[in-house]
Amino acid sequence: MSSGFVSEVDLAERRKVRKEMWEKNKKDSDPDEPPEEPAPDHRSLYERLKEQKDKKQEDWEEAHKLKNMVRGLEDDEVDFLELVDNTKMQEEKRIREEELTAIQEYRKKVSQMQQKAIEAEVLSELKPESKRPATSGGEKKKSSQISLLAGAIKRKKSDDDSGGKEKNAKIKKSSSEEEHVGKTIEEIKPKTAYIK
Repeated sequence: MSSGFVSEVDLAERRKVRKEMWEKNKKDSDPDEPPEEPAPDHRSLYERLKEQKDKKQEDWEEAHKLKNMVRGLEDDEVDFLELVDNTKMQEEKRIREEELTAIQEYRKKVSQMQQKAIEAEVLSELKPESKRPATSGGEKKKSSQISLLAGAIKRKKSDDDSGGKEKNAKIKKSSSEEEHVGKTIEEIKPKTAYIK
């Protein structure tokens, strides 16, 4: 196995052989002297391969840069994109208008329904009043209310017979109240007896 060193004699022989080969194969357009032999590379294989890989990576990145990929739009493409934008805007405008008309119709129907409900309520309030006969009225209304209230009030019955006496007293009181409807307080006071 030989060492990595090369002697000067070996280098001189190589140059001489190379020069002879050059003169044999030389064309008229080539220079008289043979080209220089590349200097020997004393780096490790890893360093040489890494350099080649880095160089290839740089070349690839340069070829695929974003600035190299972007190009200007042509007139046909610009026209097409404008057409697409215009159609989208028209569609959105049409949808907005449809929504607004639907909302307005809904509001109109709601207000009509509310108006009808109010009218029905007013009519229902007016009809019962118109059905009642117009009599010299305050007396009859009050007496009927008193009789209804007297019948509606229910007391607890006690075990003794005093309940019957109270009931009779209440009935007498309600009948006397019916007599006093429409009279002033001064007219009623002397006739009223309080039950204890």
